[in-house]
Amino acid sequence: MTRDSIQQTYPSIESQQFADWSQAYMSTAAALGASWCDFVGERFHAYAHAIDDVSHCDGIDEAWKVQASFGQQTLKAYSEQAAKVGDLIMRVADAEAATAKH
Repeated sequence: MTRDSIQQTYPSIESQQFADWSQAYMSTAAALGASWCDFVGERFHAYAHAIDDVSHCDGIDEAWKVQASFGQQTLKAYSEQAAKVGDLIMRVADAEAATAKH
C-alpha cells in the first residue's frame, strides 16, 4: 500500500500526521526486526551451549538437569521477548493515538 492509496482511503489524514505515523511505524518495524535477530542469535547460542553441556555430562541424571535448566531458560527468554514485542507494538498504537488527536 502506498502513501497515496492510504491518503485516498483516509483523506482526513494530513501530510504531517501521516509522516509522524509513518516514521513511528518504520522505527518500530526496524526495532522489531533488530530485536528478533538478537533474540534468534541468543537462542542459537544458548542451544549450542546446551548441546555442549550435555555432551560433557557423566550420566543421564546430570544430562536431565542440564536439559531442564535449558528449558527453564528458554521459557524465560521467550517470555521476555514477548514482552519486548508487546512494548514495540504499543509504540505504534501510541503513535496512532497521538496522530488521531491532532
